[in-house]
Amino acid sequence: MQSTPGPTVATDDWITYAHDQARSGLQLQATGITRSSAGSLKQRWKVSLGETIYASPIVAGGAVYVATDSGTVAALDAATGALRWRVHVGSSVRATPALIDGTLFVGVYGVANFAAQTTSGAAVVALDPATGAQRWRAVPQNAGNVGLVRSEPVVLNGVVYEGLAGGDDTTGCVSGGVMALDERSGTPVMNFWATAQAGGAGGGGVWSPFSTDGTNVYVGTGNGCGTETAGYSDAMVSLTRSLSVNWSRSAFVAPGGDEDVGGALNVAGTQAYFVAKSGLLYAVDRNSGNVAWQRDLKPWTRGGGAIGTPTGDGTMIIVTGGELQNPDLVNPPGCAISAFDLSGNPLYTFSSQYVVYGHASFVPGVGVIGLDHQLVAFNSQTGQTLWSSGDLGANLYASPAIVPSGVYTATLGGDVVAFSQNGVLPSLLRRR
Repeated sequence: MQSTPGPTVATDDWITYAHDQARSGLQLQATGITRSSAGSLKQRWKVSLGETIYASPIVAGGAVYVATDSGTVAALDAATGALRWRVHVGSSVRATPALIDGTLFVGVYGVANFAAQTTSGAAVVALDPATGAQRWRAVPQNAGNVGLVRSEPVVLNGVVYEGLAGGDDTTGCVSGGVMALDERSGTPVMNFWATAQAGGAGGGGVWSPFSTDGTNVYVGTGNGCGTETAGYSDAMVSLTRSLSVNWSRSAFVAPGGDEDVGGALNVAGTQAYFVAKSGLLYAVDRNSGNVAWQRDLKPWTRGGGAIGTPTGDGTMIIVTGGELQNPDLVNPPGCAISAFDLSGNPLYTFSSQYVVYGHASFVPGVGVIGLDHQLVAFNSQTGQTLWSSGDLGANLYASPAIVPSGVYTATLGGDVVAFSQNGVLPSLLRRR
């Protein structure tokens, strides 16, 4: 048996939400995690930031980057969990940061005044990943009304594409859209794209993760200032790099409902996938928006469906289905997680007590997902549980990152946790 140098923390590459800007959720580097070895995963370290965490951790270049609902952005040493730096960006961060082209991009959520139909504090911030120092800060504008920043951005050809939303309350409305910023300076490089059409009717907030296939930008939209039929509301929209519309695919069952597209379009292949709060899962041609198939995940009501992103190992996809029961009457309401082959045939379903908001992350043959205060590894073809972390002390909104150095997650209780085989940092892969 010959030992050869293998992946270490230096080769970790989970740089954005769902691993890559196509939102595949799939790690193809060697990690040592297989169906037979997943059971050996053990906790390597746990660090408490003491603040609620919605954003998923990203892992690259020996560091774990995490953002909190209190506005902290921190870098931890991937090997040990030691704090490298910690900064405050002024307001809540709920979107997963993105480390692209040597810059850490962070969407700052902001604070909403719904009655006045205004928001404040929202921004897009560019940080030095080595030190946390701010490189630039861009305050978004939408016809003079600042919106909330909740989307995970994409960076394409030197342009940062980021979304604006108005929040969850119904007493006011800030119509959303997409802004395009210079990657180096944060300066707007083209006109804001508003989801509302001429006359101001319709148009939804944009708060879902963006995705790109390297040519176009794909954006999910939410509820509108008016009816869905009047603008690009509750839909998946394909935009050119200059923010003109290629196609739009409505995802609501009936106008006027709460049926946002809260997850990303997975564009890792020509057949792409997204899910809406209507409870409908769509497989579409990413070039035309034509629907290949759709499946009803059957939440307890339209609007109670999933806000996650369909992900898979290249042979199947899996997605969470949202609430199974009315959470005002039954709490936790239950949640079904359903897997399909690429033709839409059902493979298996498993359930959780609490709603799963994140996506599953994959290596070939194995998925990892946060369920009921635990991280769980499962056989991607059968759904069989291969490993469980045990109770992590709080539920998980964040999705896990899988990289050569291990598996990383964050809890709503403010803990960042690292796992690896036998709880040891991998340093060598062995080749027979």
